[in-house]
Amino acid sequence: MLANTLGFVAYVINDSLGNVPEAWSTSPSFKRAGFCVANEEAPLASSHMLCFYVDSATALALILLGMRYGGVAGIKGSTVLTAAPGIFGHGLAHLSIWAGKIPTEGEALVVDRTTSLSPLSLAPRIFGLWAFFFAILRSLPSISDRAAAAHAAIHGPVLTLFVPARLGFTYVQTALLAVAAAHELLRRDKDFYYDVAAVAINLPVGFVAWLEAVACDSFLGQSAVTYKAAGGHVLYDGTICLSMFVYYAVVLSSQPRAKQS
Repeated sequence: MLANTLGFVAYVINDSLGNVPEAWSTSPSFKRAGFCVANEEAPLASSHMLCFYVDSATALALILLGMRYGGVAGIKGSTVLTAAPGIFGHGLAHLSIWAGKIPTEGEALVVDRTTSLSPLSLAPRIFGLWAFFFAILRSLPSISDRAAAAHAAIHGPVLTLFVPARLGFTYVQTALLAVAAAHELLRRDKDFYYDVAAVAINLPVGFVAWLEAVACDSFLGQSAVTYKAAGGHVLYDGTICLSMFVYYAVVLSSQPRAKQS
C-alpha cells in the first residue's frame, strides 16, 4: 500500500510538471480538476454530490451494523466500527467542494494562500480539514487519538494554505494512506483480521486512484466506456464504502457457528 501510494503521488506530480510523455499522461479532466467529475452539467447528479449520497448512506449503514455486530471478534476494535464519522466527513468534504465551486484550471503547482486569504476565512477551512483528517485517522486501531490529532494538525493547514486545488485529492490520499500504512506496519498484533483489513480495505482504493487518473476520459484507446461514464470519482468513494461491507462479510462468515444438536 505504501509503495503504491508513493508511486501515485510521484506520477501525478511529475505529470503536472510535464515530465510524463503524453501517451502516459493523466486524463485531461483529471489534470484540470484533480478529480474525475462526471455529470458536471447536472449539479445534483455530479460526482461530488453522488459521493455525498453514497458516503452518507454508508455511514448510516455502518452505525447500524456496529450496533448489531459491535461485540463480534474482528469487528470489535476494528476500523469498520469507528469509520462512520470519517466516511460521513468525507461526504461533507465533497459537498463543500460542490457548493464552493472551487476553481482549479490554470492554478500553479505551488500556491501560498497566506497572503491572499484573511485569517477569518482561513480558520474555518483549517479547522474543517483538521476534523476531516482526525475523524478518518482515528478510525484506525493502530492510530491513537493523540497521534490522529497531531497528523491532522499538520495536514489540515498544509492542504489549506499551500496545496493547489487540482492536487487536493492526490495530497489527501497520500497523507491518509501513507500515515495509515506506516502505523499499520508498526502494529504487533498482526492477526487474521489484520490481513483481511489489508486486503479488503487498504489495498483496493489505492489501485482505483490510478484508474481515476488515467482512464477518466478514455480507456484502452476508446472513449465510450470510461471511468467518467461509470460515475467518475464516486467509484473511488464507492470502493471505500464497499470495502467496509466486504470486511464485515468476510469476518462474519468466518465466525465459528454453534453446533446444532
